[in-house]
Amino acid sequence: MNARQQRAWCHIGDVLVPGHANLPRYSDTRAVELIPRLLAAGHPDDASAIILVVQGLRFVPKPLLAALLHLVAAAGRLRGAPGGPFRLLELGLRGVILSSYYAGLDGDNGESRIHGHIGYHISCHTGTDTSA
Repeated sequence: MNARQQRAWCHIGDVLVPGHANLPRYSDTRAVELIPRLLAAGHPDDASAIILVVQGLRFVPKPLLAALLHLVAAAGRLRGAPGGPFRLLELGLRGVILSSYYAGLDGDNGESRIHGHIGYHISCHTGTDTSA
């Protein structure tokens, strides 16, 4: 992913995840680095389509983008086929942004500021407890 594409994803990410309290905004993390891996896990046609949408949305000012994303979410609540494309668009944008944001790539030495703030601590237990 080139720098222009990263800026486009960060533009949308900062609208969806503006940060507050101790949580950083999207562009203040390294979350955008994970997006190529997330897109590679899906169908290539889906990845191409969402990339085109993101490239187009990079020109929309943030206040207007926030309103547009709100309208997409509202239209996604339409029952049946009319709401389908809007649900897919919202899932595509929010899914990629939130998955990459909460993946834990924002900290140094494996420590995630985001995980720490929300109280999420990953640990691995092998089942060999020697304390007994």
